[in-house]
Amino acid sequence: MDSYGLRDAFRADVDDSVAPYLWSDDLIALYADDAQKKFCRLTNGIADSSSDLCSVDIEAGEPVAAIDKRILKIRRVQRDSDGRPLDIYNLEDLDLRGIRLTTQKGPVRAVVLGMEEHSVRWLDVPLLNDTATLAVYRLPLRDITTTKTQLEIDSQHHVALLLWMKHLAYARQDADTHNEQLSQRYEAEFRAYCSEAKAEQDRARSKVRVVAYGGI
Repeated sequence: MDSYGLRDAFRADVDDSVAPYLWSDDLIALYADDAQKKFCRLTNGIADSSSDLCSVDIEAGEPVAAIDKRILKIRRVQRDSDGRPLDIYNLEDLDLRGIRLTTQKGPVRAVVLGMEEHSVRWLDVPLLNDTATLAVYRLPLRDITTTKTQLEIDSQHHVALLLWMKHLAYARQDADTHNEQLSQRYEAEFRAYCSEAKAEQDRARSKVRVVAYGGI
């Protein structure tokens, strides 16, 4: 389904298919965009390691590199010059592991997350220019507008987006459309759906572990 299909499904669901509409195309596009992003935030996001936002420049002498705001979580970082995976530390790990950030220059061997919004800190100040490839969970690459847009989440979840869209639609402070009870109901249904979808995705994305049993 694309954004036009989602718009038409929304209009059919809320019985708003005949002009003059209760909800404009602009509002529906806004609701659809928010619904897809909310789904990503509640389910970890879209797995990606190949789009442009997954490539980050390592600049000589620059300890900090900007990353795209659409990245929700970094799963892996690889130095492109030799394919070496970099160690990943959270800011809280540094003191626990006795790691100090200094101005020492050297090969990029590790990356620190969480020091500043939308950026990463190389553990050592890069000595040479390079690039790093990230494996991430992210928000959609494209916003949904009134222009026809392909949805990026799996098609099996498209209908669930209508729940969040109806939550937003009925929460709108408008005498003709406001319905707090319906808004809360659709929000609860959407969150419950996302919780199940996340559990399903976690199982699909997790490594199957073999348990060895000892003999008697």
